[in-house]
Amino acid sequence: MMKQVVDIVGFELGVRVCGVLSAAIRWWINELVQSIPSSIRLKLSARHDKRYVRVHGEQVEITDSNFRTGSWKLLPCPEDVRQSTPDPVALLLPAAMVLRRVIELPIAAKATLHETASFQIGRVTPFKPGEVHYVARTLAQDRLKKTIRAEIAVTPREALKRALESISSYGLQPTAIFVEGDTSQPAFDYLPQIGANVTPQTQSLTRWAIVVGACLLISAPFLAAFRLHLLAEKARNQVALAAKIAAKASDSQTKLDTLISSESFLPDRLRGPHSLEVLDGLSRQIPDTSWVFRLEIRADNAIMSGLSSDLPALLQQLARPPFSTPELTSPVVQGIAGGPARFELRVRYGSGQ
Repeated sequence: MMKQVVDIVGFELGVRVCGVLSAAIRWWINELVQSIPSSIRLKLSARHDKRYVRVHGEQVEITDSNFRTGSWKLLPCPEDVRQSTPDPVALLLPAAMVLRRVIELPIAAKATLHETASFQIGRVTPFKPGEVHYVARTLAQDRLKKTIRAEIAVTPREALKRALESISSYGLQPTAIFVEGDTSQPAFDYLPQIGANVTPQTQSLTRWAIVVGACLLISAPFLAAFRLHLLAEKARNQVALAAKIAAKASDSQTKLDTLISSESFLPDRLRGPHSLEVLDGLSRQIPDTSWVFRLEIRADNAIMSGLSSDLPALLQQLARPPFSTPELTSPVVQGIAGGPARFELRVRYGSGQ
């Protein structure tokens, strides 16, 4: 009895586990299909490029050829055409159902354009982000201003929900949701953003989706690493170029400073007294009772230090041309026992004006 109970419980547990695994596998396949760009999904689907559907009120129209030729066919009642297996098609939203706006964003927002666009909806449209489904794409990029021009396309959630319910009642499954009349690339596709379930048409499509998704997952780290390598190389080249420019600028500044100094040195020296003239004048004017042991000649004056037994006579002599305006720069230190006094004075060379 106990063994039968265990077998029954084990059987029920196995059924539940198989159901969970089957649901997980279906979910994972759907996620892989949604991660594939719409252009690749168009190529993988055998009939998708020839089947488009649009909704006008309660009517659903479908075409088996290029939808731009206008050969649309009105579908009869859902009960007459509903199929057991969903038929993949591309849903075309009427242009009047979609509000499009062009915005300008910093270039850093390009990597997270969809998330950044959600903050602009309330500013550039009369809707709140929770009231609409939206998609965004980059139109142009200005590297000088470091900005991008992007386009946002919003459509009311309720209107899109009704359109999806209408085509679902006919047994049709959207593999893309485009905007009618949109010829730009990349085309607006709402399906990856709303997360609608996509049922593969055939086992071949499922295998292709798995293969492509696995390739994308495997190659993503290598592509990211290669992109980082390119960015690093670009940054290294820019740094090297900036270093060359800085070196040239520094060399030019040094040459300019040298030229300015050489141009101004000679006129400055010509405007001031010559050292030989100053020495000759001092040797004639300083009396024998004084002598100088330090002399500093500047542009328009001379500073000297020395000893003198008759300091008034020295000052009187230095007040005569070619010198003028002698003045003491520090207190006089009197000598010991009537010896010579130590002095420091400044005297101008010239008229003193």
